[in-house]
Amino acid sequence: MNEAEQELYEALVAICQTSGFLLLEELPTDLPDQPFVYLGDSKELPKPTKSAILGEIELIMHVYGELSERQQISTIKGTILRQATSNLKRTAHFNWGIKHQEVKAQMVKDTKQMKKTIWHAVLPLHMQFY
Repeated sequence: MNEAEQELYEALVAICQTSGFLLLEELPTDLPDQPFVYLGDSKELPKPTKSAILGEIELIMHVYGELSERQQISTIKGTILRQATSNLKRTAHFNWGIKHQEVKAQMVKDTKQMKKTIWHAVLPLHMQFY
């Protein structure tokens, strides 16, 4: 069986790779030399029907970088948002549509994970699949 969450994840990985963004599987202990994207938690809300499973998925993307890279981080966040909401219409087994969108950005000082002042943009993508 094909899982909608996995197909969405793979589509977002492809968006990051074709856009040339550094995508990390886990948060590093030291900040890389360039801003990076981290795909965080996902939540699936399926709605089974007689013939198919429909539903919604919220997948949270994070963009991190040094405070001086604020403009690059904003560009990365915007590119991912545009690609996911405008161009992601179909994967191998599912159609997609944007359900709800909100974007948060915050400056995080002296985090335990990075040990530096960083800029952290949070991009929760709430997508419908059918």
